[in-house]
Amino acid sequence: VTDTEPPVNAAYTMKDDPSCLVYIANGNSILADEHAVTGIDVRHGATLSIQLNQKGSVNENYDTACISLTNGLMNNGVVKPVDIDSLNTGNIQIKSGSLFGIGSIISAGEQDGQHGGDIYVQVDTSIVTYGLFSSAGSGGVSRSAGHGGSISISAGEHVQVFNSIDSSGGVSTDHHGGHGGDILLENAVGDLVLAGAVISSGGDGFSGGMGGNIQFRILYSGQLIQDGVVDAAGGSGIKSYAGTGGDIETKLHSGSITWKADTRTSGGDVYAAGFSPGRGGNIEYNVYT
Repeated sequence: VTDTEPPVNAAYTMKDDPSCLVYIANGNSILADEHAVTGIDVRHGATLSIQLNQKGSVNENYDTACISLTNGLMNNGVVKPVDIDSLNTGNIQIKSGSLFGIGSIISAGEQDGQHGGDIYVQVDTSIVTYGLFSSAGSGGVSRSAGHGGSISISAGEHVQVFNSIDSSGGVSTDHHGGHGGDILLENAVGDLVLAGAVISSGGDGFSGGMGGNIQFRILYSGQLIQDGVVDAAGGSGIKSYAGTGGDIETKLHSGSITWKADTRTSGGDVYAAGFSPGRGGNIEYNVYT
């Protein structure tokens, strides 16, 4: 990320550029006069760490790593943003023609009580991936556990994810459990196939974290196939209140639902006198014909 051109052949994005395009420096000191990169291939064992180049809507700090690729992202490694600070992982936004591979997209917290960053993936055509999506909050030892970031995965055509999608809140024994982030999985036409776990559960803790909401949407026509686990449960409270479960909603405007998933929206348990278990979330299946 730069506001002056980097050395020749270095890849860069520009600060505050809403297009989020990636360039390869040609050494003439003029920004963005090169042809934009149309695709990226992240090889097995490699990690692509993207610098923060967009500011948040609430403050003036850079909190989001954003890239845009007209052709596609082939990810067989790991794609992740850098941290904002020790408490907050960066958000990541990927706009691409397609997304394929076995690699993961990660904005999960890794430090003590660190919040996960948001993941936003918008693809023009199809997504077929065996990689993990994780924005989970990390566990808390010296402070409350981190909250999970939200995850939004959207495609124009079919989506097939054969690994987990995880926005769960972190766990803490002596402090509060983290809340789960909301998850949206959406495509316009074609099948939406999910074979792994989709998890937005709240973390256990002194008090339990709330489960995030999960939505599955096909905007026009297709088949939703869920053959894994869907978990939006609230976290348990060890010494205080428990977390409520998140809501799970499916919405298809034409097509069918094949649902074989173990599904949880239960509220968390409590272990201290005087507190009630958490309220469970709602489950809705909607097909409009």
